[in-house]
Amino acid sequence: MAPLVAYADAIAAGSLPGPRVAYGGFQFYSDWPFDEEQGRGIEPEADADHVKRAVALAQSFGAQHIKTRTFRRWDINARMISEAHRRGMRATGHCSHLLPLIAAGMDAKEHIGLCELRGDTYIYDDLIQLFRAAGIGVVPTISYLDFAVRLNEHPALLDDDAELMPFMPARENFEWMINLTAAARKDWIQKVAEAREATLKLSRAGVTIGTGTDI
Repeated sequence: MAPLVAYADAIAAGSLPGPRVAYGGFQFYSDWPFDEEQGRGIEPEADADHVKRAVALAQSFGAQHIKTRTFRRWDINARMISEAHRRGMRATGHCSHLLPLIAAGMDAKEHIGLCELRGDTYIYDDLIQLFRAAGIGVVPTISYLDFAVRLNEHPALLDDDAELMPFMPARENFEWMINLTAAARKDWIQKVAEAREATLKLSRAGVTIGTGTDI
């Protein structure tokens, strides 16, 4: 974590060229240890003090925001968001465009094309206006969708960039992209097009757009 925070601080101070970087650290789960086997999730219980301790832990590691991952317990998610805001942090979330999260004060959502039809594939004007009115930023992660297609078409893509290679995860993390069937690749190509169209609509409506890779 420390190197990432150091890079972000150096960029913010102007001593290193680069984009503004917001660091989250852990993912927060309200009731489902989806990624717990990877050791990168925090799963606070219903106890409000447990949520406070978890958010404090993330902030102590340099996090500027928390990322919520599951939403089956709206009351716990609301506590997460409230505690983050109390500490001057933002709260973002995976696919977090659902109304209880927006009502609780969620600041941003990640992904277009990976959540559900109404909020992604066919993004409706009322949802766009809701994002704008609530000040919800959107991180489309189009590059994730597009990379899956490009890697499936050119499996050697991972080996072609020598400068990037030292920073890449193990190749097996990308096996599902390489092994997409022709039908699945066609579906992902469609997802890329839909995500780009939705992002353009959001941008034209004045919704804040963020960049992210989900990798």
